[in-house]
Amino acid sequence: MRDHKLPKYLSRSELIMLGNAIHQPRIMVAVVAGLFFGLRGGEVVRLKKSSFNFEKMEIEVLDSKNPKRTKQGYGKDRVIPIINKNIEPFFQQYFENVSGDFLFPGKDNKYKSPHICLNTFEEYFATVLKRANLYQVVGQRSDGRNIYKYRFHSLRHTVGTTLINNGANIEEVMEFLGHSDISSTLIYAKLAKKPLRKKLSGIFNKKKQRNYAKVEETSGNGVVDKKIELLKLQNENLRLKENSRIKTQLI
Repeated sequence: MRDHKLPKYLSRSELIMLGNAIHQPRIMVAVVAGLFFGLRGGEVVRLKKSSFNFEKMEIEVLDSKNPKRTKQGYGKDRVIPIINKNIEPFFQQYFENVSGDFLFPGKDNKYKSPHICLNTFEEYFATVLKRANLYQVVGQRSDGRNIYKYRFHSLRHTVGTTLINNGANIEEVMEFLGHSDISSTLIYAKLAKKPLRKKLSGIFNKKKQRNYAKVEETSGNGVVDKKIELLKLQNENLRLKENSRIKTQLI
């Protein structure tokens, strides 16, 4: 049986540390794409200038996770809205300094790809994590390779958790991240804390709450429990005394 471990996401202070450790414009562009659009690493390296439509304020994202996307019935591409107006000048400035259509051209790479390969991209990001003191080993794989707390995909987990914490529902997050299975999205509900805290706070910190008394009435068939809603109490410290006969007014 597969062990479903909770994914790691970066805190606000860790994101600041990460940002301060980025010295290359292309890495900053990749991180912004990961944080603002929740893109996978494979989707980031395939980004093109033509993927951006600033008139409609949206990005067309090709489904890099599916290797059979060219076959009939495959290829779950999606459109992501651009909700921050500062995104356009940020990317436009970067576009001016990149030749060709790909945001991350793969010059002279061994795979002969027109864009940077994912492994090389992950190595660049790992260098930034090391510089930010966020490259932490948390375990080992069966083949002896290290498991690190954070990688580029952690930005995607950060987006999903942030959306849930700020009121987005599971279906909205599923659509935004391009999940084909809702079970992949439900994991963020386990990570989210603010909605639960807000609800609990609303329940237990109300200044005036309705109070209920349980009254037992004897009938010919035995004891019947009824919940009777009492008037709102002006004094929270007032104690209700149970009597055999309670006269009250239903709210």
